[in-house]
Amino acid sequence: MTEARQVPFCGNDETDMHCFPASICMMLNALLPEQQCSLQDCISMTGAIEGKSVWPARALIAMRQLELDVVMIEGFDGRDFIKR
Repeated sequence: MTEARQVPFCGNDETDMHCFPASICMMLNALLPEQQCSLQDCISMTGAIEGKSVWPARALIAMRQLELDVVMIEGFDGRDFIKR
């Protein structure tokens, strides 16, 4: 059975453009409470560039370097999204 954990909230910043890094921040702080990552740490981890989308794969590589087991399940069709 999986152990229940408290997940500390990490909000988006004033630009409202960092929801993915904020979700990573919450996950990392729940799984690795001794490290206490900030939103800025996680923004850097994703390689985010202002005004551009983030690359989830870069964050997954960084999480793997923290010795976490990672799996990417992607159901989002970016090309279809752009067409709409």
